[in-house]
Amino acid sequence: MDVFSFFNTVLALSAAVIVLNEYVSRFTKADGRWSRLQSWVVAILLGIFGTWLNLGIFADMEWKGGMLVGVICGLVANGIFDIEMVKRLLETLRVRSLKA
Repeated sequence: MDVFSFFNTVLALSAAVIVLNEYVSRFTKADGRWSRLQSWVVAILLGIFGTWLNLGIFADMEWKGGMLVGVICGLVANGIFDIEMVKRLLETLRVRSLKA
């Protein structure tokens, strides 16, 4: 597995998670935290499903690796990596000063 195909897969699966979550939300009527949790479940299931079918980068992985890719896709799809989260993370790690 090379880095280029990993990032392509994460981006494609993150988009698929957003679309599938919107579709599933029609039936579950989830909103707020429940919608975010539902998105995580969809992302993890997509990762495990990819390993089960040996799709693309999932061909050499076990189900745990697919679940990890699903978690990463869940982070991207849920917008966890927004600027405020990055600032808090940097401040927690003391890489960025609290005053700036």
